This record gives sequence, C-alpha cells and structure tokens, in this order.
Amino acid sequence: MTTFIDIMQSVKAKNISEAELMESADTIEAIKRLRSEEWTEVFDMSHNQFKAMQAAMEGGLSHISYVLELEKKPKSPAASALTT
Repeated sequence: MTTFIDIMQSVKAKNISEAELMESADTIEAIKRLRSEEWTEVFDMSHNQFKAMQAAMEGGLSHISYVLELEKKPKSPAASALTT
C-alpha cells in the first residue's frame, strides 16, 4: 500500500517539473503513453499480492466469527470420514 502512495507522490512531483519542459503535442502524448504502461506494469505486479492479502483477511474474519461463535465451524474432512 505504501508503494502506491510513494508512486502517487512521485507522479505529482513529476507533473510540476514536466509541465515546464513540454514543448509539443507528440512529447505530451509519449509521456502519457509511458505513464499508462508504467501503471499497467505496477498493477500487474501487485495483483497477486493483493489477492493473497485478501485471502488472508477473509481467513482472519472467518476465524474471528468461529471464535466468537457467530458461525459454526465447518466439519473437517477427517471428522466426516469417521462418522460414515
């Protein structure tokens, strides 16, 4: 998460300095295209990490609901094999 904040601050800082350097529409378009490619790459790299974090959070919430007895614990495969 902090990486995205750092990236946003960096982009904000670059916008100020690039505005002074831009001369043509081609230059502006090339910079926009590069930014888009960079953001796509950042999101592609972090997608799996966010999925893992989401799974861990869901697991934690499930555990809390079992401990607080808000939900019944699911039967384990070993316990259901013994009853049959």
